[in-house]
Amino acid sequence: MPNLWYPKSASDRSGPMWESSLGAFRYTGIEKARVLFPRAITPETGALAAQIPSAIEANVGAVVIECAIEANVFSYNASGAGTANAVTRFVLFSVDGATQLFNLTDAVGAATGVRTITISPVVFLFPGIYYIFDCLSSGTTAPGMSHWTTTNNPFITGGTGEPDLEGVLTITGGAAPTTLDPTALTTPATSRTLCFRLDGTD
Repeated sequence: MPNLWYPKSASDRSGPMWESSLGAFRYTGIEKARVLFPRAITPETGALAAQIPSAIEANVGAVVIECAIEANVFSYNASGAGTANAVTRFVLFSVDGATQLFNLTDAVGAATGVRTITISPVVFLFPGIYYIFDCLSSGTTAPGMSHWTTTNNPFITGGTGEPDLEGVLTITGGAAPTTLDPTALTTPATSRTLCFRLDGTD
């Protein structure tokens, strides 16, 4: 689990915190979103571009979550049909890549349109920067999926030892790495940050 008791430790129960049934310490008294539409951290035009990931190359992009949310539903858009056996994978990583917040799959097949996946158990996300990862988990061809049309500028690639903001990552067999190295992305010529929606509990 991520460090959900920022900035205090779990052993310090003073202040506006409580322990939920999920076993995570979190703030009370902060505004919690019911729905969020995370945006790419890189400059983007607002238009969407279809990307078709594979089981050996994943798309990765940094996104900004602007408000706390206890997320229980993830949605994405299949803008073009894949093969009938297509299963997609989506992973949200912490900003340093050390923690997977969720790892979801969807047996999308040849369906198109907005797809929703239940996040179980629900995950509490603080405002901040995260990395979204998408790939073909299994099957022949993934659907085209809506990604932000970002401005591919020199700042997307970090300097030596600094994180990249968008790119592709070589993977094996449609599996996500346990951890993500944000400094090791390959900068693509096209947009690679997934457009997605998060819905949360009341």
